[in-house]
Amino acid sequence: MTQPFIRIDPPRQTPAGDFNFARKIYHTFGLIIPLALYFDVFGWLAPGRPYLTRGVCIGVLIITIGAMFLVDTLRFTNDSLNRLFMRILGPLLKEEESGRYNATIPYFLACLILMLLCSDLVVCFACIYLMIGDPWAAYIGGHHGRIRFWNGKSLEGLLAFVVAGFLACLLFLLVHQAMAGPAHPFALWSAGGSLRLAVLGVTFVGVVFAATAEFFSIIALRGLFDDNLIVPLSGALGIILAAALAPELADALYFPPAELFASN
Repeated sequence: MTQPFIRIDPPRQTPAGDFNFARKIYHTFGLIIPLALYFDVFGWLAPGRPYLTRGVCIGVLIITIGAMFLVDTLRFTNDSLNRLFMRILGPLLKEEESGRYNATIPYFLACLILMLLCSDLVVCFACIYLMIGDPWAAYIGGHHGRIRFWNGKSLEGLLAFVVAGFLACLLFLLVHQAMAGPAHPFALWSAGGSLRLAVLGVTFVGVVFAATAEFFSIIALRGLFDDNLIVPLSGALGIILAAALAPELADALYFPPAELFASN
């Protein structure tokens, strides 16, 4: 029987225990990567190298992705190893990940791509969309979603993603304003104290792109392609496209990869 495009479900009596809080907390810890980049945690080691932290993060991501891919590939060929893996890390994983690659791999891959091409601000926004928006969408959609689409996703979950992701980015922008001051292109307020609507607009378009990617997300390549990959990349794409209408933001969007190898 064909699923209707949209339907209204009765109120759900979903136990709170059905929501994997341990996984979502682990999920949120993924923000350490973009925040380490933004706060330049290794910059003090070599003040003359402005992209040292970015280089370290990229190197760590490459090594970690390779190691995780190797471990997962090996466990797929050995049932005992796979059972041990799931027994140790099971609380942090989805049950389906026993037969597909750890969802951390596509997220780290998204971080790697973003760090090679985008400014630290865009990297942070894109990751915040996923790390904050996705858990809220899962909780609200799973416990309170009644207006459901053909793919099982709910309107309530979609809206929760947008609201939570946008508010989290606003909080981050407040921190950025305090650190960078009103002269920065992504400052929320100008030196004259006026709210910069272009910054709000670009941030909002980014979260809408990210939420749309989450809504239409699929799992392919045995888990290497999933929402952890496409949501951050889609959010970054939304920011970049929206910023085409705000040229003053252009200088704060990109990172030239060649700078990683430039001598200072």
